[in-house]
Amino acid sequence: MSDLLPKSEILLWKLLLTGEEPTKSQVKPKHRAKELKLLEEKGLIECKTVVEKGRRITRLVLTDKAWDWASTTPPTAIARSKSPEAAAVLQKALATLVDYAQRENVPLARILGLRPSGAFAIAARSANRPSLGGAAPVPTGQTQPWEVSEGEVDPNFLEKVFRTCEEMGGRYYLVYLSDLRKRFPDVPSWLLDQALLTLNRQAKIVLMNLDDPLSITPEIEAAAIDLYGYKKHVLRVRN
Repeated sequence: MSDLLPKSEILLWKLLLTGEEPTKSQVKPKHRAKELKLLEEKGLIECKTVVEKGRRITRLVLTDKAWDWASTTPPTAIARSKSPEAAAVLQKALATLVDYAQRENVPLARILGLRPSGAFAIAARSANRPSLGGAAPVPTGQTQPWEVSEGEVDPNFLEKVFRTCEEMGGRYYLVYLSDLRKRFPDVPSWLLDQALLTLNRQAKIVLMNLDDPLSITPEIEAAAIDLYGYKKHVLRVRN
């Protein structure tokens, strides 16, 4: 359980989900100066002074440590709180979840760790299976890579992704995920993500971010993988 005040948990989740950088007087739920100071001492927020319209204003900014905290801390305070801000955070979280599922064409049951059964399972597979066009039928007993069980990746598909990374010069150069995705136009983005994360865990590749923000085009940003709250835009094959 978190050692933060419940209202501080709610505040952090609100800032994480909305991207807001409020002034101290705008903070909701309301916090006293010493309560905000505690969050600052824990390295979860920073107080940055900026000049806006000729005035110096101090705004609260989340740190990378706050994202790490959110990755390992269930938002239990939201369930216990009767604060209107808790309800607003929950509403934003659900809206973000549904938006992600629709944008990435990922079944909501998969995100929630549930397994659809019966007709619902068949419908889910059909809805998320890309069109194969003129592709040859799959031999009996084999599956398409997107038909594997929850948490698994077809070893043949995994090998294909790895070999493609090698073919694109991954042992010597950075492979942009935006270019790699073009090699798999008929594969759902979540499945390719799962394969790359598996290869990364197996230490066959290393997922990396681009240091220069000016080099990150909208296409490169859209193709990135979110790993522990950090965007990874490129990869290298480990030697």
